[in-house]
Amino acid sequence: MSQFKACCESIARSGFGILQIPDAMLQDYKKIIDGYSAIPQAIKDEFSFAQDTDGFFPFGAEYSLAEDHPDLCERFCY
Repeated sequence: MSQFKACCESIARSGFGILQIPDAMLQDYKKIIDGYSAIPQAIKDEFSFAQDTDGFFPFGAEYSLAEDHPDLCERFCY
């Protein structure tokens, strides 16, 4: 818990914090990342519900403050 508290204090001081995750969790996360690109585009299209901000979002579907600067990432939102 002290690691979490230190992270929160760092966020309050500087705007960011770092949490260390166990190696097993990191390996599972990497499997998710590798698996994302293996999902066929037809499946991504079928499960894309942008009006509900749910499902797969294509490249450029998001932007930060200006619509003319789209995000160049894909994402899945649930």
